[in-house]
Amino acid sequence: MKTLIILCMLFLGNLIYAQNAPSFTIEDLKGVEYTSAEDQSEVKIYLFFGLAEKSSQELLANLNIFAQKYSPEKLNVLAFYSPLEEGNIDDLKKMSEELGLRYSVYLDRGRNLAEKLTYPTLPTTFLLDRAGNIRHIIVGPQKDYYGVVTSYLSHLYGYSSEKEAQNRVAILKASSKLKADTPGQTDVMIKAAEEAKKLVFLVEETPENETTEETTPEEENYLVENETTEETTSEEENYLAENETTEETTSEEENYLAENETTEETTSEEENYLAENETTE
Repeated sequence: MKTLIILCMLFLGNLIYAQNAPSFTIEDLKGVEYTSAEDQSEVKIYLFFGLAEKSSQELLANLNIFAQKYSPEKLNVLAFYSPLEEGNIDDLKKMSEELGLRYSVYLDRGRNLAEKLTYPTLPTTFLLDRAGNIRHIIVGPQKDYYGVVTSYLSHLYGYSSEKEAQNRVAILKASSKLKADTPGQTDVMIKAAEEAKKLVFLVEETPENETTEETTPEEENYLVENETTEETTSEEENYLAENETTEETTSEEENYLAENETTEETTSEEENYLAENETTE
C-alpha cells in the first residue's frame, strides 16, 4: 500500500493534458509583442516564474540549454514573469543578461495570462504542441528538471509514447528522492523505483544481426589465414622478378639477331658476285 501511495506521489506535479491554451498577445522586456496564434513552432515551452522563488534562475538556465539546442521552428521557449507581487523590472533585466538567455522574457502584468491558464503556482512549466494544446504541465521546481523536460520533449517529437514519458519521469523522481530521504523512507522509495522500472517499455535490445556478428570470430580467423596465404604469394612475386631478369638476358638474343642481320647484309656481296659471273658467262 505504501508503495502504491509513493508511486502516486511520483506523478504529482507532472500532469498530462490535451487542452487548448488560450490565445494571447504579450510584450517582452524590450516591448516586442508575441502573439500565440502566430506561433507555428513544433513544440512550445512556457515557464511562469517570479524572482522570489530561488529555483527560478535554475529553471531559466536549464531552458536556455534547450533554446540553444533547437531551432525556433523546432522549439520556442518563452518565460513569463508573473509574480504574486510586482517586483523590480530592472532586477529582472539584470538577471536575464547575467544568465545570457537565448529566449525572451515576457511581462505577465496582473497575472492575467496565469489566471487564464488557472495555474497560480510558481514556478510552473507548460509544454504545448504545434496546435497549441497543453500536453504536459510541470508544477513547481524539480530536482531533475532537465531530465523531466527531455522526457516530455521525446514524447512530443514522437520518439516515445505518453506512457513511456510518464515512466521515465517516475524513475527520475524516484531516484532523486532516494538521495534525500531518511533511511526508513529509503527502503520504501527503492521498492517504488523498482515498481516504476517495471513499467518502462523502452528496453534497449541487441538486434539479431549484431549477435550474429559477435559470433563470427571464426570468419575473422579465416580472414587472418587468408592474409597469411597472401603473404606467402610473395614467392610468386620473386618468381616474376626472376622471369624479368631472364627476359633482360634475352636481350643478348636480340643482339645476336642484329649481328645476323649484318652478316646477311654482307651476303649481298655474294649475290653481286654471282650476278657478275652470270653476265660474264
